[in-house]
Amino acid sequence: MIIPSFTDPILRSLPKPVTFLAGFTMLWLASPSRAEPISLRISETAPGRAEVVSGGRTFLTSPAEGLWSVATNWTDGWPSGWVHTRPEKVEQSGDWTIVSGKLALHGGWMEVRDAYRLDHDLVRGVRRWTWTGK
Repeated sequence: MIIPSFTDPILRSLPKPVTFLAGFTMLWLASPSRAEPISLRISETAPGRAEVVSGGRTFLTSPAEGLWSVATNWTDGWPSGWVHTRPEKVEQSGDWTIVSGKLALHGGWMEVRDAYRLDHDLVRGVRRWTWTGK
């Protein structure tokens, strides 16, 4: 898997706060203040919603529909027939937060798993999926 580098001066020059998502593998979040730590959590008030917070403010949340979405059709050249799901399980392994769930699709299940870890101003994410259908 190729993971993009966020040491690029162009990305470092973006105004704060800025979020950037590349290939669903890594998220870069510029902290609004170097004194305020960044934290990743799964919301207690909105079960299954992933949030990136700093200084008591939420800067990024996963969509209300769910953390994972798969289009199951095409309409007029655009993806359609979306199926969504939220994490069913949350666990910690060292400094990694791991969330996993399943998407019910025609002919089987898509098992999905994300692992997130804070690394200075980065929230590193690794997404894995497994098709268990026909």
